[in-house]
Amino acid sequence: MNNQEKIIKLDHIIKRIKLTVQTCTKSKKIYDKDIALLLKLEPQYFAVIKKRGKIPYKELAEFCFDNEIDLKWMLYGETTRNTVVVV
Repeated sequence: MNNQEKIIKLDHIIKRIKLTVQTCTKSKKIYDKDIALLLKLEPQYFAVIKKRGKIPYKELAEFCFDNEIDLKWMLYGETTRNTVVVV
């Protein structure tokens, strides 16, 4: 993987969060409001950081830790161990 591929983008993280939640809940549609609440953020604040492309690292790390999700997978889309999802 070269440096260009290692750039972390919020929209990729959001897609992985949605995939995780959809897999666990069998829900077809996950809204930004749902992601904000999962990350323990106010939906209005999440909308602002999403627009700016700012990654809420602390909240994301806590979400991954609390739900036994591989943070490396969440950030980069790759893993070194089995990814366990318990949302």
